[in-house]
Amino acid sequence: MGCGCVAQHQAALSAAGPRLFLHRPTDTEFVQALNADEQKDRRLLLTYFHHQHEGRFELTPQFLDLVRTRGVPHRYRWVVWRTISGWSSLYKAGAWERIAQREADPKTVDAIEKDLDRTFPNLDDFGEERKRQLADILQAFACLFPTVGYCQGMNFVAGFILLNSQSNSSEDAFFMLIQVMAKYEASLLFCDGLPLLKLYTFQFRALLEHLFPDVHRHFAREDITPELYVTKWFLTVFSQPLPFATAARLWDLIICDGLQALVHIALATIKLLRAKLLRQPTEGIMELLSLKGDTGLPSGSSIVRVALRLKKTSPCGPGIDSRLMKLRLAWARECPREAAELERASLELCTAALPVPQSHATAPSALAAYGTSPLAAALPVEPEPETPTRGFRAKVRSLRVCSSRRRSPQSSTSGAFGSTSPLLRSLPLAAEAALAAVQVDDCQVKDDDDEEEEEDNLEKAECQISGASMAIGSISPNVDPCVALEHPCEDISQER
Repeated sequence: MGCGCVAQHQAALSAAGPRLFLHRPTDTEFVQALNADEQKDRRLLLTYFHHQHEGRFELTPQFLDLVRTRGVPHRYRWVVWRTISGWSSLYKAGAWERIAQREADPKTVDAIEKDLDRTFPNLDDFGEERKRQLADILQAFACLFPTVGYCQGMNFVAGFILLNSQSNSSEDAFFMLIQVMAKYEASLLFCDGLPLLKLYTFQFRALLEHLFPDVHRHFAREDITPELYVTKWFLTVFSQPLPFATAARLWDLIICDGLQALVHIALATIKLLRAKLLRQPTEGIMELLSLKGDTGLPSGSSIVRVALRLKKTSPCGPGIDSRLMKLRLAWARECPREAAELERASLELCTAALPVPQSHATAPSALAAYGTSPLAAALPVEPEPETPTRGFRAKVRSLRVCSSRRRSPQSSTSGAFGSTSPLLRSLPLAAEAALAAVQVDDCQVKDDDDEEEEEDNLEKAECQISGASMAIGSISPNVDPCVALEHPCEDISQER
């Protein structure tokens, strides 16, 4: 027997029509709800509105081309960046809380505190609350990657990410920062010796002379070298000198194409300012290159259009991408020590640990996984280190040595050395191992009374790491590497 009140309630719902929370606004309703500034881009907003409601925020060539060429409206930017960067693949529930409780090195904390007031001082949105969030994020990153720590410029990168995170969540911004630093290899701009900054500056200098010889000669007469202006551009990933909206548009391109787009953007900026630069003396040139908002800067969309055009074709022939690879090899010949350090830092901080194990050196799958960059092939192969049989932390180190970078067969050359767009690369396993190490520290602070339970947990964790290490070399191209860490006992060679 049923309850009469339930029948009456269901009849009332039927008479009321469809439920309001399932209602999707029409195009007209959506456009009418836009504010005055958004009305200018209503067609683009409608495009993203349709993509979102049709579930088409997917990494298809068409969607990436939309983001790259037309940009992303502010209301959709954060979710699009997270989708393209693979933010969710690295996110671990509870990891932020554990990392944030750690204490960074006192010198690192002092350096971060000194730079807080220098970070976006003219932005009203970057108040005291945001500064404290920024401090927490930078300290957490320094704890997770102590070999990188903190360097000036990181405050603008992390602060810019925080400003774009529509949830105003330190946790969301922190995991996006890890993606930018590890997957997009921005940490190589800040590690010891600044190797990636030196490479990009070398490439920029050569292409400036090749593409714009008149500007190069004018700068030489005025004793202006690239180091005087591109250092700030690259170390802040164009977030500091440019107005917020312009920088955000440039980041749309960087999120799609990777950090190598910095060189394209820098050359496009010079091209757009070329006529003004040639008429200015030293002081005027430096004022223009400061990229302040009152210097008549081109829009972000204009810079991206020129950057994409230079990438495909240049005034002197084919696009500059092929020349970037040649310049990378030329830099390696001229600066072998810096080049070797860059490759080593890339393997350690962004993908896997430094040495290639001797036992893996001849396996075809291992060679494909480690990549075939010229510099990687030139580095000495080191013997596989002996790993203690016990100890969870030792197993984590072993995973970082045995895990490696998997490259897509579609890969072309555009990354630090031999990598392509971050979309075609696997999850940076160094970051995954660093997050796993956070759980290690949590296990080691238990009381002696829980020793027996702790031993059981360690055995389970060792089993997981061992399973992930054996499986990591045979990951299917359609399976995310983090599956091996989360479900090591499953057959990860099958598609999800």
